[in-house]
Amino acid sequence: MYTVLALAVVLVVVSGLGAMAFRFTGLSVKVVGRLRSKILGRSGEVLFRGAAAQDREVLFFFRLWAGVSVAVLLALSAGVPGVFRNVPEAIGRSVGVSTLSTFLGGLVVLGTIACLSCLPRARGYATMSRHGFRAFWVADPQDPSRLLLQELASRAQISSAIRILDVTGFDLIGKGPGLSGGLIYDTLASMTGVPVQLLLLEPEARVLDPEHKHATIFQSLLAEMEVTPATYQRRVRATLDAVEALNEMRAPQAKIDVRLYAEKPEFRAIVFDESAFVGPWMPLEGSSPVPFLQIARDSEGASLYEGFRRQVARLWRSATVDEKGAPAQKQPSTVVRRRPAPDTVEA
Repeated sequence: MYTVLALAVVLVVVSGLGAMAFRFTGLSVKVVGRLRSKILGRSGEVLFRGAAAQDREVLFFFRLWAGVSVAVLLALSAGVPGVFRNVPEAIGRSVGVSTLSTFLGGLVVLGTIACLSCLPRARGYATMSRHGFRAFWVADPQDPSRLLLQELASRAQISSAIRILDVTGFDLIGKGPGLSGGLIYDTLASMTGVPVQLLLLEPEARVLDPEHKHATIFQSLLAEMEVTPATYQRRVRATLDAVEALNEMRAPQAKIDVRLYAEKPEFRAIVFDESAFVGPWMPLEGSSPVPFLQIARDSEGASLYEGFRRQVARLWRSATVDEKGAPAQKQPSTVVRRRPAPDTVEA
């Protein structure tokens, strides 16, 4: 009788799980979604611990592992017969018990770490996702991630326009095709029907640096980049040559439009219709990997996407150019707005 009851319980559980997994999938997803929102929706912060906190955590779990291993060793030594007998086999048994105790202690510590870290991390990811944060990429100029390149291409496929903000554009476009070339060059080469707006910093811009009243933005920029004006011009020229090569394969309505701005650079950005890739501008271009934060436009809460998009649009509308300082613009598709720049210094 009891065997029949036990078998019936097992069959009921198996049938219920199978129905939830394959028959009532909509209800299952709805129930799990509600539970997930109740558990993860309470978090209002995402904390990244420093090195000191991580060291304390490592020490705590190491001590926990040692204590659990000793306790398991004592329990096994008392429970396993023949460990402390005066026979040769006792040595092998003691080694086996010691190894097993350290292994079991490690399992206990790993289970504790999983329980203590899983929920806070899941809450942190859910909090960031609610406000548009989708991914954090590290772009190596010498060997960029293939997943990053695929994500850029997929974003471009569903966008009506691509807006790019950089200083020289050399790392993004000027290096040319290939994995070791410009980060977005191959994407632009494959998406020939999508219009592109490219913003570069104007060479020899005479606008005063707001942080250094006796120097222009271009002078401060050269000092930070540790390059000469000629080197800077070569990088911008390489970018414009790459733009010219890309425009040869693009439709007239999808040409890459280049404008020059004259404000101190703060960040670099690649803005699509539904998401933006934003990273810091690195003065020593191509010297180290560059982090990019992917921010989605649509989110449950407030997103930073719109702020970066409007900043890029503002720079695009107010783009200025100096006739003598501008790089050669031999491609007809390159359009530069010639407007008077405020707070200029006569040469």
